[in-house]
Amino acid sequence: MRVVQNMLTSSLLRNLHSNLNNLNKYQNQLSTNSRILRISDDPIGAVSSIQIKNDIKKNEQYSKNISDAQSWLNETESNLYELNNILIRMKELANQSANGTFTKQQRDAIKEEVLQMRDQLLDIVNTKFAGKYIFGGYNTTSAPFKINAGTVSYNSISDISAATPAEIDYENDQVRSFKLSPSTSFGVSIPGTKVVGCGSDNLFALFEGFVDALDTDVATPELVEYASKFSKAQDDVLSLISDVGGRQKRLEHINTRYENEFINLAELDEKTVGIDQAEVITYFRMAENTYNTALQVGARIIQRSLVDFLS
Repeated sequence: MRVVQNMLTSSLLRNLHSNLNNLNKYQNQLSTNSRILRISDDPIGAVSSIQIKNDIKKNEQYSKNISDAQSWLNETESNLYELNNILIRMKELANQSANGTFTKQQRDAIKEEVLQMRDQLLDIVNTKFAGKYIFGGYNTTSAPFKINAGTVSYNSISDISAATPAEIDYENDQVRSFKLSPSTSFGVSIPGTKVVGCGSDNLFALFEGFVDALDTDVATPELVEYASKFSKAQDDVLSLISDVGGRQKRLEHINTRYENEFINLAELDEKTVGIDQAEVITYFRMAENTYNTALQVGARIIQRSLVDFLS
């Protein structure tokens, strides 16, 4: 076969282009730390990597939901502890007021403190966190608890002291939750009906009853009874605190599982699309040498023209 200058030039350019492609390939792999730059590089590996990255994104979103749920529960726990401290103080005041040596003036002073505690109770159960009432169920627009002419209402319940079982069940079912997996929704809120209670023994009614009982010149058996009532109310609040603590512990376990899963997915993705840097650097050096050699050879075989000899 007769070889002409055009054939040598075309072959040289084709080989140089191939060498440049190899250089570009290895340079991109080193820059991205990935051996799959196009789906055609490894169709199966590329599809697997896409699925793994989707799983990582879902993992990150669920981890964020866990963080938000933990923050919500921490705020709930903080307020329940504050309520617990109020009830401890109320027990102390009830015991003090039952002292036969106390005067009417001293009981009036206790009454004033109890009224302040009642206002603090209202503030606690109407606490907002991240723009939402933590004890308001699905209610996000207005304070769930309101006091009007001595009557306490909660969301759709006009009077918690006379709430019907159906009204209580309806409000108790309003629990805020976070999505922690495709099939798992984790409840984080506690309805105010469970915190304050409903019926004649709800916390607001308990405070008001104690205030009325304090309007006496002498110690009465009723005052002694309020110490026990506040103790019972405290037990109920401690039970809620224990429930919140259990949820926090469960979230910690779920979060640990997602952290381990994230590490495993990242390692799997690295194995699927990652490169051996030492190996790729070696290939890059080889391609670079091949390209430089091709340039040197090409300089020798490209036919000179008359212009090369003009000076």
